[in-house]
Amino acid sequence: MTSGNDRHAMARGGKIGKGRISRRWRESGSIRRAWGARRIGTGVGLACLILTAHQPMAAAQEGAGRSDGENADDASSPLLAIQRVPAWWRRILGARTQVSIGLGMALRPRYPGADATKLSPIAFVDVRVKDRWFFNVTDGLGVFLIRREKGRRFYYEAAASIAPGFESRSRKELPGLKPVGKTALARLSGTVGYGPLAIDLSLNQDLIGKGHDGFYGTLAVQAKMRAFGQTLLSIGPELRFADSHYMSAFYDVPPADSAAAGLVPFDAGAGLERFGGKVMIAYPIAPHWKVFSLIRYERLLGDARRSPISADDHRLSTLLALGYRF
Repeated sequence: MTSGNDRHAMARGGKIGKGRISRRWRESGSIRRAWGARRIGTGVGLACLILTAHQPMAAAQEGAGRSDGENADDASSPLLAIQRVPAWWRRILGARTQVSIGLGMALRPRYPGADATKLSPIAFVDVRVKDRWFFNVTDGLGVFLIRREKGRRFYYEAAASIAPGFESRSRKELPGLKPVGKTALARLSGTVGYGPLAIDLSLNQDLIGKGHDGFYGTLAVQAKMRAFGQTLLSIGPELRFADSHYMSAFYDVPPADSAAAGLVPFDAGAGLERFGGKVMIAYPIAPHWKVFSLIRYERLLGDARRSPISADDHRLSTLLALGYRF
């Protein structure tokens, strides 16, 4: 590679020595690497730290580059951080990557139909790469199959992912009945929206048979708007429907277990399982920092409501978390 001055010298018949070319090539390479480091930004070093710190934490989530005037030599620290992680992760960090993390507390029913609640800490991470790949606590690891950006009035997207299935019930929580464990879900989701309104559909199938071993879907309508400056408000109703395997896992009382559980036998069938709504607020408190709050109310329907397992057919869940976006 030759600079503009070198090209003028060549036009005048001058020659450029090999040492000069090599030196300029090394200098331009340093500038290119430093420029790449600035694009990644200080989020790289912190993201690497998150990976290390997040390993011992149990996951229980929605949702700064350098200035151009900084010296290229200041990028040495992020470069050293990149060199300590695998090559595949360096490629991810070098792409158009968005990373958010957070910690909070959640209050929710112990299991579907329970009249007792549990308060537990939550940790979440949300990573998006090139607006194509994503990883987060709610939707797992997945890819956008098709997407039209939200910058236009009309937009739509579809995604496929392997997601965690957190709904469960232990033998201790309901003695005498078979427990329902946490599992992994194959999820296909889609969104169609116009302006602030959106319709979301999520279809979920138990993959490994460790949980309900069934299928359920969620249909939701959301209205998103700005309130009180930069505060983001999302509100709307939700409806869940499920097959007989899902309903049986959480609401059946087999005759053989009836006496041990102290409940009358009951056979739950497929159909509507719950209906409700949620309100989510994201409030910025500082650059990159937001406070998230979520309130969700649901009421059990059909066989889920009639089951003797359901001590309370009203479900109230709340969440409060602090998030940081790199």
